[in-house]
Amino acid sequence: MKVLTYTKKLFTLSLVSIFLFLISCNGGVNPTIPGMSGPNLYLSQDFVRIDAVFEKLQVVGGGRVPFDALGLAKYPNSFLEFGPDVISGGTLIAIHLSLQDVLYGQDGIDQLDPQTLPDGRPLPGIQGGRLPAIAFDVDSINNMAFYIGTRVFGIWYPMQALQIGANNIITAKFYSDGVRSGNISLVGPNDEGTGSGILLLVDLGDKTKSYLKNYYKNWKKNNE
Repeated sequence: MKVLTYTKKLFTLSLVSIFLFLISCNGGVNPTIPGMSGPNLYLSQDFVRIDAVFEKLQVVGGGRVPFDALGLAKYPNSFLEFGPDVISGGTLIAIHLSLQDVLYGQDGIDQLDPQTLPDGRPLPGIQGGRLPAIAFDVDSINNMAFYIGTRVFGIWYPMQALQIGANNIITAKFYSDGVRSGNISLVGPNDEGTGSGILLLVDLGDKTKSYLKNYYKNWKKNNE
């Protein structure tokens, strides 16, 4: 699916940055990842929005891709959007998860093929290392993926030259407005030197869905 074209520059994550990644997760503060601003998670109208800025990515144009066009028919109101970030000069990637889809559209997601990380390694923090998933490419963004579990939503952001050591994985708590909302993992390259990236797993358990249902009901009431 052709949506946009961009050129890509590589960046590295040093040992000092790893230390800062770990200690910054205390006290409800998300880690700092060099070359990446975010990811951030928040409610925006009737969507859960997850956005991140990749400072070393330059975009020409922009685009919006509906989830159902990627094969997620149970998420017809959700979409992926990306384009130039004016402040950094990099690329903004935003996922808009419709609350209607999240709360009422997950029947049948177990029919998706369970998948690991794109290079075959198990998903960190997931029993069995697999989740139902849709992997996709948008122009030169190779192997970006969404993982759809009954209690979790995951995003895989491929990032080359994430130098934390071959097969190393560093996982920290992920927060939204000071409240823990899931986990975020830095995944180092495999033995072939590929497959590095960032995995964000957002909690969609009973407590979270109960909160989202109340929010959604109030939002609908105030916007009817």
